[in-house]
Amino acid sequence: MKKKILKNIDWGIFICCILLSIIGMVALFSATYDSEDTSLQRQIIWFVICIPIVFIIIFIDYEAIAKISPIFYGIVLILLVIVLFTDPVNGATSWFDLGFLSIQPAEFAKIAVILFLALVLCKIQEKGKDEINRPTKLLLALAVVAIPVLLIIKQPDYGTAAAFLVATVMILFTAGINKKYIIGTILLVIIAVPLLYFFVLPEHAKERIEVFLNPESDPRGSGYNLTQSKLAIGAGQLTGMGLLKGNQTQLGFLYPKTTDFIFSVIGEEMRDVESLNLLRQAAESGRMDWAWRGVRSKGRDNAHTPMQWDASPNGGFTGGAPWIMVNPNVQEINVAAALRDPDSVLHYYRALLALRREQDVLRYGDFSLLLHEHPQVFAYARTFEGQQIRIYCNFTDRDAPLPEAFCKEKVLLTNVNYEKTDVLLPYEAAVVMA
Repeated sequence: MKKKILKNIDWGIFICCILLSIIGMVALFSATYDSEDTSLQRQIIWFVICIPIVFIIIFIDYEAIAKISPIFYGIVLILLVIVLFTDPVNGATSWFDLGFLSIQPAEFAKIAVILFLALVLCKIQEKGKDEINRPTKLLLALAVVAIPVLLIIKQPDYGTAAAFLVATVMILFTAGINKKYIIGTILLVIIAVPLLYFFVLPEHAKERIEVFLNPESDPRGSGYNLTQSKLAIGAGQLTGMGLLKGNQTQLGFLYPKTTDFIFSVIGEEMRDVESLNLLRQAAESGRMDWAWRGVRSKGRDNAHTPMQWDASPNGGFTGGAPWIMVNPNVQEINVAAALRDPDSVLHYYRALLALRREQDVLRYGDFSLLLHEHPQVFAYARTFEGQQIRIYCNFTDRDAPLPEAFCKEKVLLTNVNYEKTDVLLPYEAAVVMA
C-alpha cells in the first residue's frame, strides 16, 4: 500500500514545491540581511515542520479526508466569524495574533472550501452527470462558496474573495457545468463590476484599484510600494542584479519586503552568476564573511543612481519616479550644496578645468613618469616648449615625504590647504610648476 502511494506521488510537483521554498528562503535572507527581522528563521522552522506533515497527509486516504471535510469546513466558518471581532490590522480584521504565531483563517478557508465543494459535487453527480446543471443543485454548490466569501468580504479582504470566485468557476467547469451558466456568469460579472466599484467598494479599496492601474498618480503615497516593486523588477531584468546587490531591496526602498513584495526582491536580485560563484568558492574555502562583504561592496549599480541636483524629493532629478531611487545621502550630498561650499569637489574640478584651459603644457605636453620607486606617490611631468608642470598624487592615508629635488616650489592647485612644500598629505593631489 505504501509503495503504491509513493509511486502515485507527483514527484515533479513535489520537487518544484521544495525548490520554490528554497528560493523563497534565499530571498528572505536577502530581504532581512543586516536586520533584526526573524522572518527567515520562522520560515525555516515551518519548512522543517511541514515536510513530514506533507508525507503524513500523503499517506492518508483521500476518502478519509473527504469524510472530515464538512467538519473542517464548519470549523473554518466559525473562525471566519470570530476573527471579525478581533483588532484590525492595516484596516482589516483578518488575523488571529497568538503572540508567537499569527493565523489567517481565510487561508485555511481556501482548502476547506475546495475539499467540501468537491464532496458536494461528487454527491450531486452520483445521481447523474447532468444533476449539477439543475438550478437547485447548482445553488447548493454555490452556497458552499458564498457563505465564507461573504464573511471574507466583511473583513474586508476583496483579493481573497476574488480568488475564491475564480477557483469556483474553474471547479464547476471541471465538474461539467453547462456552458450557458459560464457565459451567464461572465456577463453578470461584466455588469456587476462597475456597480460594485461605484456603489459597494469602500474608498480605500477603490484607491488600491486606481493605484494598481496608475501607480505614478501617487508615487510617494499609496502608489509607493507598487512603484518601487516595478523599479526593482525592471532593474533586475532577466538575469538579476545579484544576491544582496539590489538597490531597492538593500537601501530600504522596498517595504515591507517579507510579505507579497518578496517577489520584487527575487526579480531584482536573483541569478547573478558572478556572485553565486563567488559565494560557492568562499564556502569551499571557509571565507564566507569575506565573500558577503565583496558581494555588497561591488554591486554594479551602487553608483548608478539618479543625479542629485538638490535636496528635494528624488534629488530634483525628476518629478516622477526614477528607475532607481536616489542615495539616502541626498540631503547632504547634492549639486546645490556643492555650489555653496567653496571647498567642494565640484569647485575643485572647476579649478582643474580652468587650469587645463590656461596651460598649454597640460594639453599638449609630453608625458614622463617621475619617482618610479616611491612607495606612496604617483607622480608625472608634462613638458612643452621649455615649460614643465609636475603632478603629485598621494593615494595613501599617511603623509608622503617628497625628495628635495621634487619639492613643491610653486603650487598651482591642490585639494588641501597648508604651507609645507616637502610633504604630501594623505590623499593630496598637487599640480606644481617646475
